[in-house]
Amino acid sequence: MLSGGNAMSIQSLHGDISYYQVTESLNEQLQSIKGRMQAHLPELDRVSFALFDEQKNMLKTYADSAFWNLRQAHNEASMKELPALTRSALQRQNRIIDDLTKLPSTTYIDMLLEHGYRSSAAIPCYDNEEFRGFIFLNSRSVNVFSEYVIETLDPYLNMIKFCVMSENQIVHRIIDAARDIIEKTNLCMKDSAAHKERIGYYTRLIASHIAGEHDFDDETVEHLSLFAQFHDLGKVRLPEHLVCKHDVLEGDELKQVHGYVQHGMDIVDEILENLGYPQHPSIVLLTDIMAYHQEYLDGSGYPNGLSGAQIPISARIVAVANVFDALTAHRPYRQAWSIPHAMLEMEKMVNLGKLDRQCVNALREYQSEISAEREQYPECDPKDDEYQLNML
Repeated sequence: MLSGGNAMSIQSLHGDISYYQVTESLNEQLQSIKGRMQAHLPELDRVSFALFDEQKNMLKTYADSAFWNLRQAHNEASMKELPALTRSALQRQNRIIDDLTKLPSTTYIDMLLEHGYRSSAAIPCYDNEEFRGFIFLNSRSVNVFSEYVIETLDPYLNMIKFCVMSENQIVHRIIDAARDIIEKTNLCMKDSAAHKERIGYYTRLIASHIAGEHDFDDETVEHLSLFAQFHDLGKVRLPEHLVCKHDVLEGDELKQVHGYVQHGMDIVDEILENLGYPQHPSIVLLTDIMAYHQEYLDGSGYPNGLSGAQIPISARIVAVANVFDALTAHRPYRQAWSIPHAMLEMEKMVNLGKLDRQCVNALREYQSEISAEREQYPECDPKDDEYQLNML
């Protein structure tokens, strides 16, 4: 915690990462920092951070001290649609708005006004000279922010940057380590990049859709979609002949393959050990996904035969994403199913008590978007030499 409770300790990793060893969610950290800032600026009512997605050139809501109704979170916009913020990022200048009612109406501006906010300041943030996003300050009064006011808050703004950037670096160190392990394996043991993109995309769709029911903030949705892409990392430690086999696996072979879940957990533990075992909420998501994504609600899954509420919602989401991608992917012994056909099969699995109904219903709501995603990240032909077995 940043104030009260257990004190945070800072640990250096490889000389280029420092982080709080034990932390709460970024929302909670921002709420605590905002409390300190209000001693200098009582009119400050909200502190938030929007994350820049360089690959998609998007700005996404990420952390918020206000703990808004999560049904209204999970916003994103192309930087092309945000010319003022684009200039702010490029010129490294703060953007100050004295009265939000003077701006043209947008979904996000309207949301701010609905919650009573009237003025805003956006502070661009960089990590090793790379733009990472904005800290936003909001007040329910007009004409609150100025360059002088922002300068007086600089120690707290640096604290926010540290919290966000250090967590972001830890998450991406984990992902980079996983990618490096995959890249060092033989070709047929690599999951296709398209498969990873699709799993991450389906996970994000489901998590965003059910966020209100499960209190998922933007940070949780982001990390779920990132970590889901590596749910079957443990395959890299399976015998190559099993991973590359084009026939249906049975008996002892299937039992051996099921061991990939434990292999994945072992690999993650090794990665976390190298990072000094950070204790962040994101790490709980990662380990839950790795350990439980093959468990079914009726207890028929593996490796532990868990059932119902014993299976974390994060793992239930990834299980649905994984089953859907498997059904709609080519196999040497069958063609890919259409999206409607796959949805019908998943409905049967829901009725049999295997899959989470909420998660399956969420996918049904986005069938046109899913179709477009599959066109952008198509499945490999099983006859291709680079075919990989994506789901075991």
